[in-house]
Amino acid sequence: ETEDEVKDTEMPSNDEASDEKSDKEGDDNDDASTGSEDSDKKPKEDPEMALLAATVLKEEGNNFFIKEKDFEKASRSYRKGVNRLKNFNKANSGDEQVKALLLTLQTNLSMMCFKLGKHRQSRDVASKALEIDPDHVKARYRRA
Repeated sequence: ETEDEVKDTEMPSNDEASDEKSDKEGDDNDDASTGSEDSDKKPKEDPEMALLAATVLKEEGNNFFIKEKDFEKASRSYRKGVNRLKNFNKANSGDEQVKALLLTLQTNLSMMCFKLGKHRQSRDVASKALEIDPDHVKARYRRA
């Protein structure tokens, strides 16, 4: 059932992720003209959109990992999701839903790095996950 859910959301997910990537690139250009102080004080996008985009990227990564066994593409999807939430999480660090998704993305990314033979990077990503939840079992295992 989980794989079917990933499959059902994958096709629109790619379109949404690429549309939002284009939007984000446009936001970066706008920040240059208004100054960086404003971008540090508030998120660059709507929190719900950041969460949705990161969720889509997680599902995309799961599809690459589970169905296609393409660890490189899965790694890229998880990393993009982490980056979307890291920017948002700085401004809203108390949001438990964001923290939970960021933790999942980081532990998944750590596993992909390990499978790709990037052991130091796997350890570093797991350490970042442990900064969110020091007791997270998967993150502890992957850091070890």
